[in-house]
Amino acid sequence: MAESASHLVGRSVEREALASALASLREGGSGIVAIEGEPGIGKSRLLAHLEATADGCTVLAGRASEFEADVPYALWTEALDRHLADAGERRLSRLGLADPAALGMALPALTDLAGEPAGGDRHRTHRALRDLLERLAGARPLVLCLDDVHWADSASVEALSALIRRPASGRVLLAVAAREGQLPRALAGALSAALREDRLTRLVPAPLSPGEAAELVGDAATTIYPQTGGNPFYLEQLARAGDGAHAETAAAEDWSVPPPVAAALTSELAALTREARRLLDAAAVTGDPFEPALAT
Repeated sequence: MAESASHLVGRSVEREALASALASLREGGSGIVAIEGEPGIGKSRLLAHLEATADGCTVLAGRASEFEADVPYALWTEALDRHLADAGERRLSRLGLADPAALGMALPALTDLAGEPAGGDRHRTHRALRDLLERLAGARPLVLCLDDVHWADSASVEALSALIRRPASGRVLLAVAAREGQLPRALAGALSAALREDRLTRLVPAPLSPGEAAELVGDAATTIYPQTGGNPFYLEQLARAGDGAHAETAAAEDWSVPPPVAAALTSELAALTREARRLLDAAAVTGDPFEPALAT
């Protein structure tokens, strides 16, 4: 049984934190939520849960892609442009944006309103983006969910870091998700500063317990839990493989890796340095658990 956005297995601490952030938002406050963790641990599901429970709010979302790392402001384009395009020119004009020309490169929906896009001054773009979020939050609280920000292009990272250091005023909740330890330096610094200043809620989802794993995938958890480490994505994929074409090999303890899991692991390994990969290879030969000194 897979988790839905509105019903998460376990995650009581995280759900309470998100509910608290939304309550503060509805009361007129603002906030920042950062969700960090390993691939498959449930970061995107927590963002989806936030979106699903943000009743009475305008909810916008975007996901960074490793294939758009060279496209300036790609994350912001995905998160905001469709909403602005759907609003139409008349409603956009009523927003009264202070400097739409500064957003022309990031948000094509503003082209008619902005005229000739202004380029070259990233600080001007950051101010204009902050102004846009404030105005979007004027009628209803705004929840902005940004996923996989560790893959964001440099322009998007700079704009996001600027917004975290100097948040939009008004009812704006900014929620970001990223792989732990893979944040760009500027973004990691901005989040750390916000945490020190008590302006940020940081969530680091832990692996599911054996009981929670059984709730997620049923009886299959008994045999596959040790291979998954309680990671929800791996649990679901291995349970699915055991129910389908891989049932016979799984029964024979062949432990064939389902393609989605193999793809996720390949992506993770590709991001490692040569030294880290050599150490991981040695650890695989040594066995689980292993002593770091022996693997070294």
